[in-house]
Amino acid sequence: MRSTLITIGMASMVAGQALDFASINAAPAVTQSGPNDYSTVEIITQSAAAIGSAAVTGPAVASATASASAAPVVQKRGVIEARTYGSTTNILCLWFGWFCPPKQTTPAPVSTPTPVKSVPAVQTTPPATTTTSATTWTMPGTEKPTPTGIPTSCTNTWTNTWAFNPPATDCPTIYEVGTYCGFKNPLDPCQDQPAGSGPVASPDTPAAFLANTANSLPALNAKTPSGYAQTFKNLNGATTAASYLGLWTLKSYDVAGCAAQCDSTATCTSFNIYVERDPALNPSTQYCCPNPNSLSNYKCTLWGSSIDATTATNTGETREQFQVVIAGSNGYTKANTTTPVTPPGCSNPQKCQGAHSQPKTCIGQKFFPGPYNPQICASYAQAQNIKNGAVTGRGYSANTCSFFNAYMLKKDNAPLGTFCSLYAQQYSSSLATYIPGWQSGSFWDIETSWTWTLGSN
Repeated sequence: MRSTLITIGMASMVAGQALDFASINAAPAVTQSGPNDYSTVEIITQSAAAIGSAAVTGPAVASATASASAAPVVQKRGVIEARTYGSTTNILCLWFGWFCPPKQTTPAPVSTPTPVKSVPAVQTTPPATTTTSATTWTMPGTEKPTPTGIPTSCTNTWTNTWAFNPPATDCPTIYEVGTYCGFKNPLDPCQDQPAGSGPVASPDTPAAFLANTANSLPALNAKTPSGYAQTFKNLNGATTAASYLGLWTLKSYDVAGCAAQCDSTATCTSFNIYVERDPALNPSTQYCCPNPNSLSNYKCTLWGSSIDATTATNTGETREQFQVVIAGSNGYTKANTTTPVTPPGCSNPQKCQGAHSQPKTCIGQKFFPGPYNPQICASYAQAQNIKNGAVTGRGYSANTCSFFNAYMLKKDNAPLGTFCSLYAQQYSSSLATYIPGWQSGSFWDIETSWTWTLGSN
């Protein structure tokens, strides 16, 4: 099993102001938004504690020097009306807590984003481990047999440049450094790929694969696992999103098995199961197999956000002359019914319909592309308190984070990453009413919004 570390970028906002959409758009993309070409098992891991702590660059304080009034807040089409209390009740129109926008006569229309085909990145370095079966392999020209399906009239123009161990008493053939005796590298041209368990259409064409009822019927007849809601059924596209957590290749169209993988994976709240038409050999024009025969795989991908039909934008790709296509794609989510794990050192989780926007007591805000993970926000808050020299548990202090809001930020229905807001004061979930709405031609939304108190109360 191979473990990959995601490097997560961050966009920093000035405490208490509106979301900095330009900085969020410019934040570095996650390293993977879906499976790579050759994985049979792939788990994406991240050090949430290290990422959150690294977000702190210096001391930060709230603008309020004393506890701020927690006024009721009502969200109306991107405009917050806050009722303040005194001798007279005043109604203040606030835009993100700061100013009023020009009045719009008609709201911007809601539209569905245009799907974009996802092309997985090809690895350029040999993997440290593999899940393929062991088969004797030697360098070209030393005993390497001609792979199946390569025309005898074709001239090989590929040269193997991997580093190799010399033959030894425990292995009579050379093998790649960092692997094992008999390792067969699936990255090499025309090399055998891991055997698939899915059906192969006849004739062996992309169109026949998509029309094959052996791929569609399992998807149409699948039972939704307990605790999940089905969000799409029998599509010819797989999910692509910044919240990708990993992939498992299954032996059958096993929805329950895929759900079990999600349930046992930290921060997983959704999964996508589908059948993929893959090449039996690694396609290569240089080594004379540009369009090899196919095999098919049952794939289970895991996601740290909700998924729906708008995320199923990966309809395949062309590798050399071989066409990868997808069928029987079903999506399931429990994002709206799952309580996230409370981070260490935190308590009192509260589910929110929107996000908190409390500028006077805000100590800091940061955006972390990737799956939803409140542990990142907890680590960010705890590290900020350390940097501030804050002492918790002694009443209100402008330099002490006692409460944070963590939510998944979405742009045009696509999950982007975890947004963290730190506050010097605790608030009721009824005040979390902020939803960004339309900004610069895109619709920004919020899901899986939760708050925690730092400490035991």
